Amino acid sequence: MFEFSKAKLSITDIWGKAFSLYKASIGKVWYLSLILIIPQLIVDTIKFFTHNHNTIASQLTQNLAATYNWHASDAAAIVTTAIFGLLVTLAPILFILLTIFFIIKLLMYYRMYYQTDETLSGYKPAIRDILFKKLPAYFFTQFTYFLIILYSAIILALLIGLTIGLIGSLIGIGKTGGTATPQLAGFIAMAISIIFYIFIAFNRAAVLFDNANWISALKQSIQLVWGNWWRTFVVFFIPTLIFYAPFLILFFVMAYLKIWIVQDVLIIIAALVFPFFIGLYLIQYNDLKNRRTEKLQPAIEQPTA
Repeated sequence: MFEFSKAKLSITDIWGKAFSLYKASIGKVWYLSLILIIPQLIVDTIKFFTHNHNTIASQLTQNLAATYNWHASDAAAIVTTAIFGLLVTLAPILFILLTIFFIIKLLMYYRMYYQTDETLSGYKPAIRDILFKKLPAYFFTQFTYFLIILYSAIILALLIGLTIGLIGSLIGIGKTGGTATPQLAGFIAMAISIIFYIFIAFNRAAVLFDNANWISALKQSIQLVWGNWWRTFVVFFIPTLIFYAPFLILFFVMAYLKIWIVQDVLIIIAALVFPFFIGLYLIQYNDLKNRRTEKLQPAIEQPTA
Protein backbone atom coordinates (compact mmCIF):
# COMPACT_ATOMS: atom_id res chain seq x y z
CA MET A 1 0.00 0.00 0.00
CA PHE A 2 1.22 3.50 -0.82
CA GLU A 3 2.46 5.35 2.26
CA PHE A 4 0.61 8.66 2.00
CA SER A 5 2.48 10.09 4.98
CA LYS A 6 5.00 8.87 7.54
CA ALA A 7 3.74 11.35 10.15
CA LYS A 8 0.34 12.02 11.64
CA LEU A 9 -1.91 14.20 9.49
CA SER A 10 -4.41 16.83 10.48
CA ILE A 11 -8.00 16.35 9.35
CA THR A 12 -7.68 19.10 6.75
CA ASP A 13 -4.47 17.52 5.42
CA ILE A 14 -6.31 14.20 5.06
CA TRP A 15 -9.07 15.91 3.08
CA GLY A 16 -6.53 17.69 0.88
CA LYS A 17 -4.60 14.50 0.10
CA ALA A 18 -7.87 12.67 -0.59
CA PHE A 19 -8.91 15.32 -3.11
CA SER A 20 -5.50 15.15 -4.82
CA LEU A 21 -5.77 11.36 -4.98
CA TYR A 22 -9.30 11.68 -6.37
CA LYS A 23 -8.10 13.91 -9.22
CA ALA A 24 -5.30 11.47 -10.00
CA SER A 25 -7.42 8.30 -9.89
CA ILE A 26 -10.88 9.26 -11.16
CA GLY A 27 -9.88 8.55 -14.77
CA LYS A 28 -9.10 4.94 -13.82
CA VAL A 29 -12.04 4.07 -11.53
CA TRP A 30 -15.04 6.07 -12.77
CA TYR A 31 -16.51 3.12 -14.72
CA LEU A 32 -16.31 0.88 -11.63
CA SER A 33 -18.33 3.39 -9.67
CA LEU A 34 -20.97 3.59 -12.40
CA ILE A 35 -21.35 -0.21 -12.47
CA LEU A 36 -22.42 -0.07 -8.82
CA ILE A 37 -25.50 2.05 -9.63
CA ILE A 38 -26.79 -0.04 -12.56
CA PRO A 39 -29.63 -1.67 -10.49
CA GLN A 40 -30.87 1.75 -9.36
CA LEU A 41 -30.80 3.05 -12.92
CA ILE A 42 -32.78 0.01 -14.11
CA VAL A 43 -35.43 0.58 -11.43
CA ASP A 44 -35.69 4.28 -12.31
CA THR A 45 -35.97 3.47 -16.02
CA ILE A 46 -38.94 1.22 -15.26
CA LYS A 47 -40.47 4.02 -13.21
CA PHE A 48 -39.92 6.45 -16.07
CA PHE A 49 -41.88 4.28 -18.52
CA THR A 50 -44.72 3.77 -16.03
CA HIS A 51 -44.89 7.27 -14.51
CA ASN A 52 -48.22 8.08 -16.13
CA HIS A 53 -49.90 5.40 -14.02
CA ASN A 54 -49.93 5.07 -10.26
CA THR A 55 -48.47 1.55 -10.37
CA ILE A 56 -48.39 -1.39 -12.75
CA ALA A 57 -50.76 -3.23 -10.41
CA SER A 58 -53.32 -0.43 -10.43
CA GLN A 59 -53.19 -0.25 -14.22
CA LEU A 60 -53.78 -4.01 -14.51
CA THR A 61 -56.68 -3.68 -12.07
CA GLN A 62 -58.27 -0.94 -14.14
CA ASN A 63 -57.86 -2.93 -17.36
CA LEU A 64 -59.41 -6.08 -15.88
CA ALA A 65 -62.33 -4.18 -14.38
CA ALA A 66 -63.01 -2.39 -17.66
CA THR A 67 -62.62 -5.48 -19.86
CA TYR A 68 -64.71 -7.97 -17.82
CA ASN A 69 -67.00 -5.52 -15.99
CA TRP A 70 -65.66 -6.69 -12.63
CA HIS A 71 -65.91 -4.74 -9.43
CA ALA A 72 -62.66 -2.85 -8.67
CA SER A 73 -62.09 -4.77 -5.42
CA ASP A 74 -62.45 -8.15 -7.19
CA ALA A 75 -60.02 -7.12 -9.93
CA ALA A 76 -57.57 -5.83 -7.32
CA ALA A 77 -57.70 -9.13 -5.41
CA ILE A 78 -56.98 -11.13 -8.57
CA VAL A 79 -54.07 -8.87 -9.54
CA THR A 80 -52.62 -9.01 -6.02
CA THR A 81 -52.82 -12.82 -5.98
CA ALA A 82 -51.23 -13.05 -9.44
CA ILE A 83 -48.37 -10.71 -8.49
CA PHE A 84 -47.73 -12.62 -5.26
CA GLY A 85 -47.65 -15.90 -7.16
CA LEU A 86 -45.27 -14.41 -9.72
CA LEU A 87 -42.94 -13.17 -6.97
CA VAL A 88 -42.95 -16.58 -5.29
CA THR A 89 -42.16 -18.24 -8.62
CA LEU A 90 -39.38 -15.78 -9.42
CA ALA A 91 -37.97 -15.69 -5.87
CA PRO A 92 -35.12 -18.19 -6.56
CA ILE A 93 -34.15 -16.32 -9.73
CA LEU A 94 -34.26 -12.97 -7.93
CA PHE A 95 -32.17 -14.39 -5.09
CA ILE A 96 -29.58 -15.68 -7.56
CA LEU A 97 -29.49 -12.34 -9.38
CA LEU A 98 -29.11 -10.41 -6.12
CA THR A 99 -26.33 -12.76 -5.00
CA ILE A 100 -24.53 -12.32 -8.33
CA PHE A 101 -24.80 -8.55 -8.10
CA PHE A 102 -23.63 -8.62 -4.47
CA ILE A 103 -20.50 -10.50 -5.61
CA ILE A 104 -20.00 -8.12 -8.53
CA LYS A 105 -20.41 -5.18 -6.16
CA LEU A 106 -17.74 -6.54 -3.82
CA LEU A 107 -15.44 -7.11 -6.80
CA MET A 108 -15.96 -3.52 -7.96
CA TYR A 109 -15.11 -2.20 -4.50
CA TYR A 110 -12.12 -4.54 -4.39
CA ARG A 111 -10.87 -3.25 -7.73
CA MET A 112 -11.49 0.39 -6.79
CA TYR A 113 -9.33 0.12 -3.66
CA TYR A 114 -6.44 -1.43 -5.56
CA GLN A 115 -6.82 0.84 -8.61
CA THR A 116 -6.84 3.95 -6.42
CA ASP A 117 -3.79 2.81 -4.46
CA GLU A 118 -2.04 1.70 -7.66
CA THR A 119 -2.31 5.28 -8.99
CA LEU A 120 0.48 6.29 -6.60
CA SER A 121 2.12 3.04 -5.49
CA GLY A 122 2.24 1.14 -8.78
CA TYR A 123 1.63 -2.02 -6.72
CA LYS A 124 -0.21 -4.88 -8.45
CA PRO A 125 -0.82 -8.01 -6.38
CA ALA A 126 -0.03 -11.36 -7.95
CA ILE A 127 -2.98 -13.23 -9.51
CA ARG A 128 -2.29 -16.23 -7.26
CA ASP A 129 -2.52 -14.09 -4.12
CA ILE A 130 -5.72 -12.46 -5.38
CA LEU A 131 -7.55 -15.70 -6.20
CA PHE A 132 -6.47 -17.92 -3.31
CA LYS A 133 -5.74 -15.52 -0.46
CA LYS A 134 -7.08 -11.99 -0.71
CA LEU A 135 -10.45 -12.55 -2.41
CA PRO A 136 -11.66 -15.38 -0.10
CA ALA A 137 -10.65 -13.42 3.01
CA TYR A 138 -12.15 -10.25 1.55
CA PHE A 139 -15.52 -11.85 0.73
CA PHE A 140 -15.79 -13.59 4.09
CA THR A 141 -14.81 -10.44 5.97
CA GLN A 142 -17.36 -8.31 4.11
CA PHE A 143 -20.10 -10.88 4.65
CA THR A 144 -19.32 -10.98 8.38
CA TYR A 145 -19.18 -7.19 8.42
CA PHE A 146 -22.62 -6.99 6.77
CA LEU A 147 -24.15 -9.44 9.26
CA ILE A 148 -22.70 -7.60 12.26
CA ILE A 149 -24.12 -4.26 11.13
CA LEU A 150 -27.50 -5.67 10.03
CA TYR A 151 -28.27 -7.93 12.98
CA SER A 152 -26.81 -5.60 15.60
CA ALA A 153 -29.21 -2.91 14.38
CA ILE A 154 -32.22 -5.28 14.40
CA ILE A 155 -31.45 -6.80 17.80
CA LEU A 156 -30.67 -3.42 19.34
CA ALA A 157 -33.89 -1.91 17.97
CA LEU A 158 -35.91 -4.78 19.47
CA LEU A 159 -34.17 -4.65 22.85
CA ILE A 160 -34.34 -0.86 23.09
CA GLY A 161 -37.99 -0.86 21.99
CA LEU A 162 -38.90 -3.46 24.63
CA THR A 163 -36.96 -1.57 27.30
CA ILE A 164 -38.57 1.77 26.47
CA GLY A 165 -41.99 0.15 26.34
CA LEU A 166 -41.44 -1.54 29.71
CA ILE A 167 -40.20 1.65 31.37
CA GLY A 168 -43.07 3.60 29.82
CA SER A 169 -45.65 1.13 31.14
CA LEU A 170 -44.07 1.19 34.62
CA ILE A 171 -44.16 4.98 34.92
CA GLY A 172 -47.54 5.31 33.25
CA ILE A 173 -46.67 6.86 29.87
CA GLY A 174 -47.25 3.76 27.76
CA LYS A 175 -50.37 5.15 26.10
CA THR A 176 -48.99 8.58 25.32
CA GLY A 177 -45.50 7.54 24.29
CA GLY A 178 -46.30 4.27 22.58
CA THR A 179 -46.29 5.66 19.04
CA ALA A 180 -42.84 7.21 19.49
CA THR A 181 -41.25 4.03 20.87
CA PRO A 182 -40.40 2.34 17.53
CA GLN A 183 -38.93 5.55 16.10
CA LEU A 184 -36.85 6.23 19.22
CA ALA A 185 -35.67 2.61 19.38
CA GLY A 186 -34.74 2.69 15.70
CA PHE A 187 -32.82 5.96 16.11
CA ILE A 188 -30.84 4.69 19.10
CA ALA A 189 -30.12 1.39 17.35
CA MET A 190 -28.94 3.24 14.25
CA ALA A 191 -26.62 5.43 16.35
CA ILE A 192 -25.08 2.39 18.05
CA SER A 193 -24.75 0.62 14.69
CA ILE A 194 -22.82 3.62 13.35
CA ILE A 195 -20.43 3.25 16.28
CA PHE A 196 -19.93 -0.43 15.38
CA TYR A 197 -19.63 0.46 11.70
CA ILE A 198 -16.74 2.88 12.24
CA PHE A 199 -14.91 0.55 14.62
CA ILE A 200 -14.82 -2.31 12.09
CA ALA A 201 -14.80 -0.24 8.88
CA PHE A 202 -11.09 -0.75 8.19
CA ASN A 203 -11.21 -4.54 8.13
CA ARG A 204 -11.23 -4.62 4.33
CA ALA A 205 -8.07 -2.48 4.13
CA ALA A 206 -6.36 -4.81 6.60
CA VAL A 207 -7.26 -7.78 4.37
CA LEU A 208 -6.29 -6.16 1.08
CA PHE A 209 -3.10 -4.38 2.08
CA ASP A 210 -1.82 -6.04 5.27
CA ASN A 211 -2.61 -9.70 4.46
CA ALA A 212 -4.84 -10.08 7.54
CA ASN A 213 -7.35 -12.92 7.81
CA TRP A 214 -10.97 -12.10 8.58
CA ILE A 215 -10.62 -12.38 12.38
CA SER A 216 -7.38 -10.42 12.67
CA ALA A 217 -8.75 -7.82 10.22
CA LEU A 218 -11.71 -7.05 12.49
CA LYS A 219 -9.38 -6.95 15.51
CA GLN A 220 -6.92 -4.67 13.72
CA SER A 221 -9.67 -2.28 12.65
CA ILE A 222 -10.95 -1.95 16.22
CA GLN A 223 -7.41 -1.36 17.53
CA LEU A 224 -6.77 1.38 14.96
CA VAL A 225 -10.03 3.23 15.61
CA TRP A 226 -9.84 2.85 19.40
CA GLY A 227 -9.06 6.30 20.78
CA ASN A 228 -9.62 7.87 17.35
CA TRP A 229 -13.35 7.24 16.89
CA TRP A 230 -14.52 10.87 16.92
CA ARG A 231 -11.67 11.92 14.68
CA THR A 232 -12.51 9.18 12.16
CA PHE A 233 -16.20 10.10 12.33
CA VAL A 234 -15.45 13.77 11.53
CA VAL A 235 -13.05 12.81 8.70
CA PHE A 236 -15.89 11.02 6.88
CA PHE A 237 -18.98 12.86 8.11
CA ILE A 238 -18.10 16.41 7.02
CA PRO A 239 -17.27 15.52 3.39
CA THR A 240 -20.31 13.24 3.24
CA LEU A 241 -22.50 16.10 4.45
CA ILE A 242 -20.97 18.57 1.99
CA PHE A 243 -21.04 16.29 -1.05
CA TYR A 244 -24.18 14.22 -0.57
CA ALA A 245 -26.64 16.30 1.49
CA PRO A 246 -27.57 18.55 -1.50
CA PHE A 247 -27.84 15.47 -3.72
CA LEU A 248 -30.17 13.72 -1.26
CA ILE A 249 -32.41 16.77 -0.97
CA LEU A 250 -32.69 17.13 -4.75
CA PHE A 251 -33.06 13.35 -5.12
CA PHE A 252 -36.12 13.19 -2.86
CA VAL A 253 -37.61 16.33 -4.41
CA MET A 254 -37.25 14.79 -7.88
CA ALA A 255 -38.66 11.49 -6.61
CA TYR A 256 -41.67 13.30 -5.16
CA LEU A 257 -42.20 15.13 -8.46
CA LYS A 258 -41.54 11.86 -10.36
CA ILE A 259 -38.89 13.48 -12.55
CA TRP A 260 -36.89 10.28 -12.97
CA ILE A 261 -34.39 11.51 -15.57
CA VAL A 262 -33.09 14.30 -13.30
CA GLN A 263 -33.04 11.81 -10.44
CA ASP A 264 -30.84 9.44 -12.47
CA VAL A 265 -28.48 12.28 -13.37
CA LEU A 266 -28.06 13.01 -9.65
CA ILE A 267 -27.32 9.33 -8.97
CA ILE A 268 -24.65 9.32 -11.69
CA ILE A 269 -23.04 12.51 -10.33
CA ALA A 270 -23.06 11.05 -6.80
CA ALA A 271 -21.44 7.85 -8.14
CA LEU A 272 -18.67 9.89 -9.77
CA VAL A 273 -18.02 11.60 -6.44
CA PHE A 274 -17.79 8.26 -4.62
CA PRO A 275 -14.14 7.50 -5.59
CA PHE A 276 -13.15 10.49 -3.45
CA PHE A 277 -14.30 8.51 -0.42
CA ILE A 278 -12.29 5.48 -1.51
CA GLY A 279 -9.16 7.63 -1.42
CA LEU A 280 -10.25 9.22 1.85
CA TYR A 281 -10.67 5.75 3.33
CA LEU A 282 -7.15 4.68 2.29
CA ILE A 283 -5.51 7.87 3.59
CA GLN A 284 -7.37 7.68 6.90
CA TYR A 285 -6.31 4.04 7.25
CA ASN A 286 -2.69 5.07 6.68
CA ASP A 287 -3.02 7.86 9.25
CA LEU A 288 -4.56 5.56 11.87
CA LYS A 289 -1.69 3.13 11.40
CA ASN A 290 0.82 5.96 11.92
CA ARG A 291 -0.98 7.07 15.07
CA ARG A 292 -1.03 3.56 16.49
CA THR A 293 2.66 3.04 15.66
CA GLU A 294 3.55 6.30 17.40
CA LYS A 295 1.44 5.33 20.39
CA LEU A 296 3.16 1.94 20.69
CA GLN A 297 6.65 3.29 20.02
CA PRO A 298 7.50 4.37 23.62
CA ALA A 299 6.55 0.93 24.91
CA ILE A 300 8.71 -0.74 22.23
CA GLU A 301 11.71 1.50 22.86
CA GLN A 302 11.51 1.29 26.67
CA PRO A 303 14.52 -0.74 27.92
CA THR A 304 13.77 -3.84 29.85
CA ALA A 305 15.10 -4.19 33.41
